[in-house]
Amino acid sequence: MLHFRDFELETIPMIEACLDLGNYDSCDYSIGGIYMWADYFGYRYCIESETLFMESYRNGRRMFFMPCGAMRTNDAVLLLRKFCFEKSYSLQLSVVPEELLPKLPAGYVAENTPDWNDYLYDIVPLTTYDGHALKNKRNRARKFEMDYKPLFETIDGSNIAEAISFLNSYVSSDKSGQPFRTYENRQTLSVMDRLELYPFHSLVVRVEGRIQGVIVGETRHNVLFVHIEKSEKSLLGINESLFRTFVAERFSENPALRYVNREEDMGDEGLRRSKLSFNPIRILKKYTVTYE
Repeated sequence: MLHFRDFELETIPMIEACLDLGNYDSCDYSIGGIYMWADYFGYRYCIESETLFMESYRNGRRMFFMPCGAMRTNDAVLLLRKFCFEKSYSLQLSVVPEELLPKLPAGYVAENTPDWNDYLYDIVPLTTYDGHALKNKRNRARKFEMDYKPLFETIDGSNIAEAISFLNSYVSSDKSGQPFRTYENRQTLSVMDRLELYPFHSLVVRVEGRIQGVIVGETRHNVLFVHIEKSEKSLLGINESLFRTFVAERFSENPALRYVNREEDMGDEGLRRSKLSFNPIRILKKYTVTYE
């Protein structure tokens, strides 16, 4: 029998071990994708046979993630179906990567969820913005760097308080009123308060001595996941410059990286336009899978 429990920061190494065995490119199977949204979606987990099982319970609706780890996909889903049968639950799998659909046991209905599709990019062009498709990004970053002579720093004990102060101001200025955005802002601050406990990379940009942008992500297999991107909106080109510098540093440290995952747009048209403007090589489609 599977026994689900709440996520805790102390269990990150155990969760990472399963994620490494599963090797999925979707942001939902990263530490940031799980821990930053655990409270909002009511995530709980169970580890069985070196395989991570996750459930989500929100607004009276229970769903499960694809099992991720050492077990064969077919065997792991059959175990989950047995668990749901014994509990009298219906089995719905959320954010199932498209490439895993052929590995599922038969008897399901799959529905694409486009608001939750991920944007995947070739990492090499993003380290320099070379090429016609990224010309505007290159020009904006260059102008910003020429005008302001920014300084870039990894977040550590010497600047974490200032980075949090910038993010507090950024969050306070967000008047969107969107539930997802409000929760994301709150979780961004929560992560920053305990950043040293996460397996994350980070960078800030200083303009005229003040931190005006923060970016945080993680690497898993050959993918760089970007979880947090916040910068001063009035400074044209700051986002392009910060993002390029962050990606270039990660690629320099780990040349085996092939892709950047900038996660989903959650149906926000502004986010969708922004993510498309960086020229993704692939949209990672995800599905809700229902077993009758």
